[in-house]
Amino acid sequence: MATYTTDNFLAGVIEGFYGPPWTHAERFELFDWMARGGLNTYFYAPKDDLNQRAIWRELYSATEAEALGQLIRACQERNLRFVYALSPGLDIRYSNAAELERLQRRFAQILALGGQNFSLLFDDIPDRMDPADRQRWGSFASAQCQVVNALFRWTRERCPGARFLFCPTPYCGRMAEAQLGGEGYLATVGRELLPEIDVFWTGPEIISREITVAHAAELQTVLRRKPLIWDNLHANDYDGRRFFCGPYCGRPPELRNAVSGLL
Repeated sequence: MATYTTDNFLAGVIEGFYGPPWTHAERFELFDWMARGGLNTYFYAPKDDLNQRAIWRELYSATEAEALGQLIRACQERNLRFVYALSPGLDIRYSNAAELERLQRRFAQILALGGQNFSLLFDDIPDRMDPADRQRWGSFASAQCQVVNALFRWTRERCPGARFLFCPTPYCGRMAEAQLGGEGYLATVGRELLPEIDVFWTGPEIISREITVAHAAELQTVLRRKPLIWDNLHANDYDGRRFFCGPYCGRPPELRNAVSGLL
């Protein structure tokens, strides 16, 4: 697929796999490749960065924060958009106001390092809710939308140009058909999530052989916005013995007009 360098269309790379994160040397080499290729976005979400997922409530240490600051500056030097993602879904209590304050503290730490774009991820989490959360919100989708909307507003007050991304619990067609996250999850997200927030989608499957224009258009109707493709075509964190390096195919160039980005 041809690359595009418009400000609004996100085109780039996600570091969002399970296993040892990349080293800074590897990331800097990646950034150089991306800049030469006309890509514009690096998405930071390594599952094994403990502060990103397992202990998301804890701030980064001074040393860890400085390392993140180096990544942010390296992206800025190459005109790449650095997106910081946080994954609180394993154990967040949506109805607890203190949890939102913890999310704000983390994003404030990234803002202080120069980060300007953010994401909340609710993928690969237990399909159950705390009783207090269910009593207040009624569904996963409503609870998540309320938290994401609140953090989006807080972030935009401090960084008006921030791009904000959201990963739903059912993030592919098969998961949605199985009603992961509850009945009507995606329709609720379409109604309740603020329209400025992008929604990730991996296609019909977690790893999709094809993503068609018709598939994206159907999803756009449900989400009330163009989906943002999180493309796992070459992912191998589920089978580290194999290296997938085939052609990038099954995504027609026309798909570009049906989605808000492809990472």
